[in-house]
Amino acid sequence: MKLPAGGYKSFRVSKNWCFTSEEESLPKEITAENYSIELSEKGLIKQITVPSYGELLKPNKYLGGEMRALISDSWVDNRSAECRFYSREIADVLERRSHLGKIPVLERYFFFKRENVIKVEIEFEFNGDEVGYFLFDETKINVYYPRMSSAIYHDIPFGYVKAKENRPLFAINWLYCGGLVYINRGKVKHWVRDGVIANLIAWVGSSFTNRMNFSWAERTQYDIRLYGKQKIEYFLMLFGEFEVNKLVKEVNNIIFPVFMARSGGEKYSTKSKINVIITSIYEKGGSVWLRGYKLPSKRKSEYHNWEIFNKPLQPIE
Repeated sequence: MKLPAGGYKSFRVSKNWCFTSEEESLPKEITAENYSIELSEKGLIKQITVPSYGELLKPNKYLGGEMRALISDSWVDNRSAECRFYSREIADVLERRSHLGKIPVLERYFFFKRENVIKVEIEFEFNGDEVGYFLFDETKINVYYPRMSSAIYHDIPFGYVKAKENRPLFAINWLYCGGLVYINRGKVKHWVRDGVIANLIAWVGSSFTNRMNFSWAERTQYDIRLYGKQKIEYFLMLFGEFEVNKLVKEVNNIIFPVFMARSGGEKYSTKSKINVIITSIYEKGGSVWLRGYKLPSKRKSEYHNWEIFNKPLQPIE
């Protein structure tokens, strides 16, 4: 299709022009083309199964999507919730209303039926709240996914790196751990312990060092507590075996898709289809050009062997 310059164009995404979601009772299992989900009685994820890979989660201490935090020296979580479930053609939607201490939380899970992706939205309503301690990430609001495997990779500028447990991990967009890809959408700090993925999404406290002047914390102009309605989102990509080139392309398609179409119906390709990541496509001098980068080698000694390119595409003969 042609996209108008500087604008947008809508297009049909289902067989029906208009439909409404139908509320149903919360199921124990959700089945889609690329995965199946087993839910707890309160709507958290007990298990994710990918047909070509197997079970992804190891629910023991944590359930998938569970949040925990230390508030007023007491541990709180989102295991109890009021749930509403809607089913329709494109996705099943689960809404959970819970509290972290006194903080109201609304969670929405979008279980897409024909994609290998789950989208999650979390809305907090803060009212001058303090959460966690500065020096201890586990006391802050974290989202947890307990993994079967502890093999960890995450993205870095123009590539990726193999990571280790029990240390802060700053993943720009995605973190892979044993078949599951967690796409953080701006909340870049993670840690993994005993195979459990944690994504740090919020914290604040009036005390963050033993050298501060505590009198400033009483002044309203320095109030750094959490206020207002805040919305956070992330994606789960149910991936299976680690194939970095395929993974990066699929992540890009979700969070910043690159698209261009010409009216003549020409077909284009690059010489290297496997390890090239395209970041933009544009027209120049009557030709289609692309910018992007080549992913580095899997061998650690060649992690920095990446290449940025900007060149025209050649039509397929």
